[in-house]
Amino acid sequence: SSPVCHLEIDYASANNKRIIPILYQSYVESDVLDALLDSFATKANAYIRSLLDGRDLRTIAQDNLLVLSRLNWVIFSDDTALDTGMSAIAEAIATDVDYIHEHTRILVRAREWDRSGRKKDYLLRGKDLKSAEKWQAQSADKKPSILGLQSEYIFLSKSTFAARQRMLIAGISTGLVVVMIFALIALYQAGVAESEANTRATQQLIAENNAATATVAQGLALLNEATSVANASTATVAQGQAENAAATAEYRSTLVAQQAATSEANLVEAWQTQSRFLADQSLQQLRAGNVQTALLLALQSVEHFPLFYYGSSQVALLESLSSPVQEIAFLQHEGRVIGASWNHDESQVLTWSMDGTARIWDLETGEPTYVMNHDGIVWGAEWASSESKVLTWANNCEYFDLDFPGDCTTHEATIWDVGSQSNPLRLPHSDFVAGAAWSPNDEYVLTWSYDHTAHVWSGTTGELLQTLAHDGVINGAKWSSRGSNILTWSHDDRTARVWFVLDDRDPLIFSHENPEAPITYLSGAEWSPDENYVLTWGTDGSIQIWPINIFDTTLIGQHAYSVNGAVWSPDGRRIL
Repeated sequence: SSPVCHLEIDYASANNKRIIPILYQSYVESDVLDALLDSFATKANAYIRSLLDGRDLRTIAQDNLLVLSRLNWVIFSDDTALDTGMSAIAEAIATDVDYIHEHTRILVRAREWDRSGRKKDYLLRGKDLKSAEKWQAQSADKKPSILGLQSEYIFLSKSTFAARQRMLIAGISTGLVVVMIFALIALYQAGVAESEANTRATQQLIAENNAATATVAQGLALLNEATSVANASTATVAQGQAENAAATAEYRSTLVAQQAATSEANLVEAWQTQSRFLADQSLQQLRAGNVQTALLLALQSVEHFPLFYYGSSQVALLESLSSPVQEIAFLQHEGRVIGASWNHDESQVLTWSMDGTARIWDLETGEPTYVMNHDGIVWGAEWASSESKVLTWANNCEYFDLDFPGDCTTHEATIWDVGSQSNPLRLPHSDFVAGAAWSPNDEYVLTWSYDHTAHVWSGTTGELLQTLAHDGVINGAKWSSRGSNILTWSHDDRTARVWFVLDDRDPLIFSHENPEAPITYLSGAEWSPDENYVLTWGTDGSIQIWPINIFDTTLIGQHAYSVNGAVWSPDGRRIL
């Protein structure tokens, strides 16, 4: 009969959350609805009404009861069933429903394969095979445990799929060699035709020169016509011969040009055939689950765009780009993975996890090359620009919530010398460490904490060099691009501050306050691209710009609700 409980169930159902209903006392739906409406009429406050946002509470409750009626309930109705009920609740919470569904699906497929006489047509392939391999990797400590038939089914599916892939790649390679041979032949024919055309053009020039000579001879014959009729007749015959030679040369030149055009057309036709072949091979690879190979073939099929272009090439390219990326390595921790990042050449991946470790993985082998153990959850990790060191920060706290972490027994950042067996450098705080970052030149490390301080440390010795203090929890911090300044901000004291690194000067303090919204908290801050301004935003819905050299502020935006984030455009002229 609690309005808040019904709103929580409605929210959980709308977001596809898992709900485990417990039956403590039997109920009648109409009695529940009447009690709920009575409670709402007498106890509802403005906060609950704002959550309803004009919706009908009775309708929400009816929908909730319908959702709950479709679930498996844990019976917990009397004192004598306390141990049984608690065991049932623990078992329900621990049950991985998705794992059980996948176990059933793969078992059904495996039995169908076994009953068919183990025909290859029943084996897994493509996305089904990837999903089964991932499920198998996660099944070590799960119940029900994986069966021998399931393991054998997945293993044979994987080996058969790999054999098909090798055969297909071999076929594609052979086809590409044949196409390239035809292309080389066409190029050779085009070169021969061009050489013949040059020869014919030279002959045409010689013929034209002969024609000019004959014309001169004709003129001389006309001048001396009165005295030498025989010479005039000879000149006329020479002119006719020259004209015939010129006509023959022109015909041969035209023939050579036609042959060159034919050779060029043959080359284009070979390219077109190759384009259609590559597009078809791309689609076949995509259907086989080889997304990267399919994408490379599709790109080669549009190599001669815009000379010509086929719809099949477009289809192959778009489908390859929109398909899920094929896994090349499965990097598994013993607990939930919080984050990951590439190194510069993308040959390694850095991951960090709730299992208390950060790990560096070699993508060729899929195995960790360096494991960094912590006393607590690793909340973040960052490569140094040289990749010879890694910075991590970890906390061993009562809860996992960043906003309310509870009591912490360990709270520190750590500098690790990658591959070295020497002890890492410990950078402790007195409360929850919220983040850490290398300076641009890796010379220093910046850490910030719920103990109201940020620290600047030597990246080589781990020595504490400077302490930056706020009047509340420090929620974030950033280096300037030159490493000479640090920007910090606090949700609690509502200020952003610009500090001078290893300098005793007082910081620049920007108080994010709004007279129209007295209950204001600072949500975040950001440097402008040229670092001449600081942008702040808060729960009052406002966005403010602070010039670094002028102690003034410009209110540039006002939202109706809390602002959760903001970012500059690259040119620094707009803000999103």
